[in-house]
Amino acid sequence: MRNVTNQLISCLVSNDGLVKNVQTFEKHFNSVSGILHYGASKNISYEMNDLIHPKLPAFVRKVDVHNSNESLESFELWFHQNFKEQSDDQVAFYSPCEQSFIHYIDGVYFLFTVEGEVADKSIRYALSNDARPSYQKLKTNDAANCWQPLASGRVDSTLCLNGTLLPDARETFYFKMISALSEDELFSYYGELSCLDSFYSMLEINQHANQFETPPSSSIEPQSC
Repeated sequence: MRNVTNQLISCLVSNDGLVKNVQTFEKHFNSVSGILHYGASKNISYEMNDLIHPKLPAFVRKVDVHNSNESLESFELWFHQNFKEQSDDQVAFYSPCEQSFIHYIDGVYFLFTVEGEVADKSIRYALSNDARPSYQKLKTNDAANCWQPLASGRVDSTLCLNGTLLPDARETFYFKMISALSEDELFSYYGELSCLDSFYSMLEINQHANQFETPPSSSIEPQSC
């Protein structure tokens, strides 16, 4: 834990490096419950595995997507970040080169990203610090300046990954949430989470498959580096 005692981080990983319960994590941070929304035909199926890193303050959700159809199928993965903590010291911005959101709240930095390899893929994103959640802004295409930093009050963010799968194809995506006490430490942890397939074979703490209602798509595209 590197002597980190902040409550939001300590509920991820205990000081002795043991895995903490995901439900305990959810009590303090609302990015685990209901973050995944997907939409496609009945030929697209999903399988999810959640885990918390035993050494780093990081949560990872692995999403396996399968197209059982004999033709191309499209899909969407929606990830919505919404802090339960009430704080006026919140800042968030989108980093297009890493395709990640960075949130800062009460002295703690958080990084959110979704990764995966698929030929036809795009990521859309939005920030909000008003009454309208960021995912609603994506649904209504009202997110033209979503990469601009937002501060003051509660700030939420949404990442939406769009893709197309070949017939009978399977792809794997990883949603990552990392926390740290500095930006340098944050990106250092990010670099350590590169070999996730072997990590999952070693430590799987929860597996489930669900169906969610999907918001409609929009035309917002990320900036290039």
